[in-house]
Amino acid sequence: MSPSKQKYKEAVQAAKDFSYGKIAAMPEHFDERQRRIFEQKSSYFKHQFDYWESVNNDMYLIYTGKTAEEYHANT
Repeated sequence: MSPSKQKYKEAVQAAKDFSYGKIAAMPEHFDERQRRIFEQKSSYFKHQFDYWESVNNDMYLIYTGKTAEEYHANT
């Protein structure tokens, strides 16, 4: 795999990890291209995560009458 593809994949994986709370910030060793990719992809993954979290809460409300947090707090 070329170094360019490797850097791209590293930036995308870091964006996923950041959006899902696995890492606290962007790695400091990223170059300008990786920073741009990280910012674009982290925004995308954050919106995607928020959407599916909303869908999940809606499903909990439909089937249990409670949000996911309420449901798991009482069980």
